[in-house]
Amino acid sequence: VVGDDIVLRVVDTGPGVPDAAKEHLFAPFQRLGDTSGGGLGLGLAVADGLGRAVGAQLSAEDTPGGGLTMVVQVPLADRTGTSGAVGGVTVRAPADGLAGWSP
Repeated sequence: VVGDDIVLRVVDTGPGVPDAAKEHLFAPFQRLGDTSGGGLGLGLAVADGLGRAVGAQLSAEDTPGGGLTMVVQVPLADRTGTSGAVGGVTVRAPADGLAGWSP
């Protein structure tokens, strides 16, 4: 948890992505030179769109020492029992917060 957000980092230590290509990562049908034959290049575009729909942010940053780290930043829901809008979506939290909830 960072401030009012939950932050998830997926760290990869592979070859990484050149800076010039990072601006195209979230565009539909981008495979950035992948010739393996699998996939359509829609995964990151779909993940970014779904994230934006709920007020989340998906970004890419360099991994120290090489590679790429994908960062998902999701705003926490209001836990006071009131409702509010997050990214155009109405979020309603139960009056008792997360009491009784288990993963």
